[in-house]
Amino acid sequence: MSTGGRDRRQRHRLYEIVLREGRAEDILTYIDGALLVDAWPELVLPALVRRAWERTALG
Repeated sequence: MSTGGRDRRQRHRLYEIVLREGRAEDILTYIDGALLVDAWPELVLPALVRRAWERTALG
C-alpha cells in the first residue's frame, strides 16, 4: 500500500498550521517553497491568511 496520499495530506495539514500559527523560524524550518506552491490550491486557510501569503510569497 502506498503512503503517498497520506503523506501529502499530513504535509498539507502541517503547512496549514504553520502558515496560520507559526513564527518566522517555523516557516523556515517546516515549509518547502516548491511543495507549498504545489499544495497551495488544496490548503484550507482563512481568507486573510491566504491573501497575505499570495501578496507576499506567491505574488
